Parts: sequence; C-alpha cells; structure tokens
Amino acid sequence: MVTRVLCRHGAAICPECIQIDDAAKRMAGIINGLVTFTPLWELRHKWIAVRLNDGGHDGNLYDSREDAINHQLDERFCCYVAMQSMITGAKPLDCAIYLEFHRQAYDANMRLHEPQAPQLIVPTAAYDRMTGRRRHGI
Repeated sequence: MVTRVLCRHGAAICPECIQIDDAAKRMAGIINGLVTFTPLWELRHKWIAVRLNDGGHDGNLYDSREDAINHQLDERFCCYVAMQSMITGAKPLDCAIYLEFHRQAYDANMRLHEPQAPQLIVPTAAYDRMTGRRRHGI
C-alpha cells in the first residue's frame, strides 16, 4: 500500500494544491471535444474509458459502463466516465481530481471499476452550485 503525503490543508486530494498534469489536460480536451462535436442525444447515455497514466482514451463511446470495462485489456488501468455528468464539458482541475482519486483508490486495492458501481466524483462546478460556494478568479 502506498503512503500518501497530505497537502498543507491536510487532504490527500485538494483542489487548491493538486498539480494539473498533462493527463488531466488531455482528458479535459477529449471530453470537451466529444461535447463539442457529438450530438447531445447521442452523447448523453455514453461512457468513455480514460487511461490513468496519460489521460488518453481508445476513441470509443460505449453504451454502458460494463461495455467500457469489458473492452479494456486491464480495467484497473482506466477510469470510466459517464458523459451525462460531463455534458457541459470538463475543466482540467476536475479531471486532475478525478484521475488522482482513481489512482489512489487503485493503489489502496479498492475496486471502482465494477460495472454497477456508482459514479463517485461530482464536477467542481456542480459541487460549488450544491454548496453555494463561489470561486474567485476561476
């Protein structure tokens, strides 16, 4: 089991301290490209598999999470994104948090890739709306 260093706020994953890497930027670009160039009615019930190491994907839209999982060589190397939760696009910060959460979970031997498991990450903008939080400068 990997020991994680906590940030200055005492969190393992902190939106203020997380480093937005190339994988997060690539994942955001893929999601935003799909949202821009795919009709909404086609995209809203689809899933994508995003590789944890580089934020890339295999170019396929899947009808279900189970289909996305079954088409991977090893399901633990990917995270699975319901496009309905990203229908307004994605920010690199959201993607960095999503990727890091899945990396840490897999490092701790958790299993988040089960077909019937719920989607655990809420995009930052949605969380801010739910909690009434306002971000300055974003």
